[in-house]
Amino acid sequence: MLSLYLHIPFCAQKCAYCAFTSFPVPPLSKWGAEGGGFFDAYLTELKKEIEFYGNKFPGEEIKTIYIGGGTPNLIWAENIISIINEIKKYFNTESVAEYSFEFNPFPQEEIYSIIKKLNAAYAKESRVRFSFGIQSLDDEVLKSAGRFTPQRGAKSSFGQIVEFLRWLQQYKQENNVFNFDFIAFGKFNETRSGNLQLRDQGKLQFFENFVQSWFADSFSLYTLELSEWSKWHTLKKSDPSLQDRHCEWNEAIWIENDDLIPEEFQILKEILLESWYHRYEVSNFAHPSKNSIHNMTYRTMENYLWLGLASSSFLDKEHSKILNVLHWQREGWKGFGLRLTNTKNLNDYLASKRLDESKTIEMNSKDYLIEKFFLNFRTNQWIKDINEFKEILVPNYEKKIENYINQWFIFGVAPLWKGKRRDLPATHFKLTDSGMDVFNTIITDLMQEI
Repeated sequence: MLSLYLHIPFCAQKCAYCAFTSFPVPPLSKWGAEGGGFFDAYLTELKKEIEFYGNKFPGEEIKTIYIGGGTPNLIWAENIISIINEIKKYFNTESVAEYSFEFNPFPQEEIYSIIKKLNAAYAKESRVRFSFGIQSLDDEVLKSAGRFTPQRGAKSSFGQIVEFLRWLQQYKQENNVFNFDFIAFGKFNETRSGNLQLRDQGKLQFFENFVQSWFADSFSLYTLELSEWSKWHTLKKSDPSLQDRHCEWNEAIWIENDDLIPEEFQILKEILLESWYHRYEVSNFAHPSKNSIHNMTYRTMENYLWLGLASSSFLDKEHSKILNVLHWQREGWKGFGLRLTNTKNLNDYLASKRLDESKTIEMNSKDYLIEKFFLNFRTNQWIKDINEFKEILVPNYEKKIENYINQWFIFGVAPLWKGKRRDLPATHFKLTDSGMDVFNTIITDLMQEI
């Protein structure tokens, strides 16, 4: 069984914090013949890649299909449907558990039209999931990040978001799951009394009311992390005057504050938890049975193919033997799987030079255990046998885990840990909510290398 991710690397505008491989382009509706040809060229290559893997795994059952980016709504519903139809030519899609689509909220009417068409096309499927990138309700954040600009008739970006959410309600059908993305930017305002206050309190109240309405099935909540490929990071690096981490805002750039970002995350997280959204992964919250099925395939080391520019896939040893894409794979190969990575060079991809062999690796047992532990530990799933991971953990990991249990960062038991909760197998454990908040610290402390 495979899960498929199809990468659409185009955006109307590149966000200042974004480090994903994507290119700012106009929407398809505004492209002339030359531009449309460029779009067509990418989609043609994407379909060729689908055909390539379809011939390697003919009739393979597909668990989930995810169209992400970038901004997939730029290519419109017709092209999204044509990509999925191409998948259906080569794979078994009769039991797909989830179709997922990533969209931005604007242009508003175009998004509604795309949702309507996709809902009609997949009305009989068990789940159609839409994930909307809201990111922030703060106009200053959105403006600085290059997210949205005020449209005619709208007084602010926040006003646009409110309008989008209000009218979105009529497009939700029974098999839909609606997810909303937010980022904790650490943007606080100073009150007249000199205290820090998150955003405008009215907007924070709007967020709380929206969460408590239960219209949203799930939320993705991230903390701002600037990679070296983001615009904000590049600007800060090029201007020494912006290096002061206590400087919060500049006209062109956000300077991250290590204290305020997690503080904002905690405020938003508590609103979600108090409204009965359960935390099933470090950055994801959902109502029961509304978890992202596709995203959990990554965390549990199931087989998945990411197709498109700069995509990364994982195949277990059985699928790797069937694929046999690397010159050094041979009969009797005993690897634990393959991590496949596509080129980031758009021209190479358009010339059908997809796979970047320099970044495509054979996973040995240690590589496999590192990824399995790191990814599974992010979730609310139990680590069922700690002894499986001894090879990659620090020598005194038992003592460290005992300390984390005592601090209520880890929930688990073992005779070594004084037999707490003897109703569970001795080597079971998982992170608590507080533990998820400090996931990076704990994982670095327990693992010999990451």
